[in-house]
Amino acid sequence: MKCSICRTELVAGEMLRLETLDEHVCNPNGEIRLKQSFVCPNETCEANIQEILWNQWGDAYGTFGKSLPFVNGLMSAFGLFARQLEVEIHKHDEDYLLCSIPRWRFLPMKGWEIWVYFIYKSDEDGNILRRKRKLRFVNERHCWHVWGASMLWFQLKRIFSAWKTLRKNPNATWCREQLEDYANCSGFSTEREWWRRVSAVVARWALR
Repeated sequence: MKCSICRTELVAGEMLRLETLDEHVCNPNGEIRLKQSFVCPNETCEANIQEILWNQWGDAYGTFGKSLPFVNGLMSAFGLFARQLEVEIHKHDEDYLLCSIPRWRFLPMKGWEIWVYFIYKSDEDGNILRRKRKLRFVNERHCWHVWGASMLWFQLKRIFSAWKTLRKNPNATWCREQLEDYANCSGFSTEREWWRRVSAVVARWALR
């Protein structure tokens, strides 16, 4: 594990109550567990001067009010999964607006924006191994639109996976409940989108 500013090997610091995202989301009112902190021993490094520290998974903690010279703008420590996730989930600096659809009355999707965004595969040092370019459609409410065909494909893959598991293990209760939810369009009693109806038919077949 190395400092994300000067790449010096980090050393163990104090045991501190460093809240993780998992603790914040799953147990927001619970007591934060003590965790091993790690610090940069390089006295001339901005991370040392500004008292930046990291937990054992590589997540950074501290005051980031002023711009600090993190390598490639990534705060997570080198050599850990947190740095890989920071690239694969949070890197959007190359995204750009491709075009806006005019607000002409006769046009479908009038007022929408079409963005080009990138999906990255990284290693634990934050090096980009490959990237894919995709289009993102943003509607007038500034919400990212997901096409029905994409949703159908996503649900069919999950239905097929649950069906395969049930064939091998008929007692897999969780998979059967998942298929039943899809078959009943669980939680969607109002008008259902076409892809939910198609998924329901396939799920009912998988339950036979």
